[in-house]
Amino acid sequence: MTVTVPVPPGAHASRHPGARIPVSTYRVQFRQDFGFAEAARLVPYLDRLGVTDVYTSPCFRANPQSQHGYDITNPGELSPSLGGELGWRELVRALARLDMGLVLDFVPNHMGVDEPQANRWWWDVLENGRCSPYAHFFDIDWDPVKPELQGKLLLPVLGDQYGRVLERGELQLEYVDAGFHLRYYQRTFPVNPRSLPSLLRHEIEALQARFDHADSDLREFLSILTELGNLPSVRETDPVCVAERQREKEVARDRLDRLAQHSWRIREHIEACVRFFNGQAGQPDTFRPLHELLERQAYRLAYWRTAFH
Repeated sequence: MTVTVPVPPGAHASRHPGARIPVSTYRVQFRQDFGFAEAARLVPYLDRLGVTDVYTSPCFRANPQSQHGYDITNPGELSPSLGGELGWRELVRALARLDMGLVLDFVPNHMGVDEPQANRWWWDVLENGRCSPYAHFFDIDWDPVKPELQGKLLLPVLGDQYGRVLERGELQLEYVDAGFHLRYYQRTFPVNPRSLPSLLRHEIEALQARFDHADSDLREFLSILTELGNLPSVRETDPVCVAERQREKEVARDRLDRLAQHSWRIREHIEACVRFFNGQAGQPDTFRPLHELLERQAYRLAYWRTAFH
């Protein structure tokens, strides 16, 4: 589709450098099968049509299955699925060769959060709450009327009431890629690192009995638990605390990962803790530990209908 833009009095209708005024634009919708390279090959044809400027949909990294590009997950990175920086440069060069311009469409306050792990800023907020350096990037009411939601982010993403989902075993803890995650079908959520000692101290006496009290692996494990427990709270907003939490949680994560790879007994203990917290379907009481862990998160999972209340 070609849209003709009226040229203000005194402005040149021809193409010129400087303060460019598009004369006619052609809208290009990027998608998985039509990226930067495909758009670049279209440029000579558009030039012959008399198009002065190509008007494109967003070009930044978006949700993996995005068909429109407005659900951006990283505004600082050109979309790899559309061709990345090399493809973008090819498109820009193709336009420049014919003295054509580019009008980029994007919505600054739109971000894709449907797949939390795909959006680094959003993931960090879910993991660290108000203590995330990205918390102020989002319009979040951390002090709502309901006291149970104080300092929490309400996520109405569940297909049923929370209690039913929990007791059916649909919420599952995982220890993968050196991190603890909560999985709900295709969605994954982070776990507040400060809450991990409550998970990893399960059956701690049995673990200690398997080691000599002076064993370096056991001392390292207990030290990591202390470090995690001393992290600043998810409700902290002081910049010093935010920086400390960001630094120390990664140090603790790396230490635990190295230890789990080095010590099979520690690895077995972690896996046993995860299995215990995941409960057993049909036995409601076995899900209490997981519920208590979820209460320590910076978010609260809820039935999707909650969003309409």
